[in-house]
Amino acid sequence: MKSRNGIIANLATLLLFIGLEVLSFVLISNNSVIQRYRIMSSIRDVQSYVWNKRVGFKQFLSYKTENERLWEENVTLRQQLENIRSYQFQNDYDSIEFNPDFTYLQARVIKSFTNRQHNCIILNKGQKEGIKEGMGVVTDRGIIGIVNAVSENYAQLISFLNIEQSISAKVLKSGEFGPMVWSGDAADRAIIREIPIHSDVAPGDTIVSSGFSSIYPAEIPIGTVYRTEEVNGVSKNLFVTLFENFKALDRVYVVRSNHIDEINELIDGNAK
Repeated sequence: MKSRNGIIANLATLLLFIGLEVLSFVLISNNSVIQRYRIMSSIRDVQSYVWNKRVGFKQFLSYKTENERLWEENVTLRQQLENIRSYQFQNDYDSIEFNPDFTYLQARVIKSFTNRQHNCIILNKGQKEGIKEGMGVVTDRGIIGIVNAVSENYAQLISFLNIEQSISAKVLKSGEFGPMVWSGDAADRAIIREIPIHSDVAPGDTIVSSGFSSIYPAEIPIGTVYRTEEVNGVSKNLFVTLFENFKALDRVYVVRSNHIDEINELIDGNAK
């Protein structure tokens, strides 16, 4: 009972103190123009701080929607670029009907491994969205991997961070190309082999996809050269720092080749 009375007494004292403080501010502001100005200035500062935080919070809540909109816009722009690139290679420039080499589908990474020798990635889209085995996956900053298994709602990739994966890459400024493989240790390191010994490649040169594949489009930025090494006096190895951060993958593009069946028919015919 005494404890309860003590709490009530303390609460009453606190309320009285607050009331007296408020009364003091009122009396000061009413009897002194300078003090009133200072008090109102402080109140405005507090209000401005609260409003600024509220605006910031609203902006934070809108970032997700804005990011989704920008992502969809990027897909549209990428497809338009692919359409223009395909149109440039047509013989009949009087026609506006053309079939782009690639089309793009957006997807999200829901699981990714980077600490193994044979890493894989899981996407949140599968057969229902038209994803099939053998399709490539890219971002604006690199080649991510190739689809090797698909269920109704999900797809699994063989990540580029896999010691058995190889892609065709080239030096942007000179055009020399060769197979690029993951270094097998750091998630941001790769090696391009079989570059001609006489090639003028230097640290800082940009590496892109070569386009000599029916899986990945040409000239996707991949990384930059940080070191070169001669091999037996006949070729060079290029050591590359990748642009893409595989440890923070989120949004990706699944790439569908619109001519892959026709290309495979030619390859199979020549094999016979």
